[in-house]
Amino acid sequence: ILILFATLTPDCVKAADYNVTADGVWKIGTVSSGHTDAYSVTLKENGWITLTARSYTTSGRVELYNDDMSKCYYGTWLNGSNSVPAVGTGSYALRAGTYIVKMGSGNSKMKYKLKLEFRSSGVVINESEPNNTFAKAMKINTDTDINGFISEDDWADFYKITLTKTTNLRTILQSESGNINI
Repeated sequence: ILILFATLTPDCVKAADYNVTADGVWKIGTVSSGHTDAYSVTLKENGWITLTARSYTTSGRVELYNDDMSKCYYGTWLNGSNSVPAVGTGSYALRAGTYIVKMGSGNSKMKYKLKLEFRSSGVVINESEPNNTFAKAMKINTDTDINGFISEDDWADFYKITLTKTTNLRTILQSESGNINI
């Protein structure tokens, strides 16, 4: 049995071809067999980006990367047709910065649609990065409100409180995702 895995090549490391905004408007394109269209999107603040891609041919692919393309957040094959497009979608918590979305085709010319939508975290961040490990825990005082943001690039935030006497410590944690642990 021979199993082959492919990514968008040969131009999968090129800079973005186009700039795009996360405004919820469909971008329509066509890409030749074995090639990609690369879109650069800049987020001015932390929040969630929702990516929706439609492929109107078989062997289409969509991928979401960080700005230097060293980390892929999302990638999936889209095997659709003119009458029944394949849809790939995902929502990702990302920090302010620039990201690359690639639309590519494996073995045929691909017609596609791409839509990016953004929802701000709405939080003014007052945590100090990096605080993503126990060794790099951010020192805080009691009676302190901390606003942070957990993104696809960090799985946890750590904080250090020094108590000078035995005391009750009350912690209130709020999360938009509901997927939290103390």
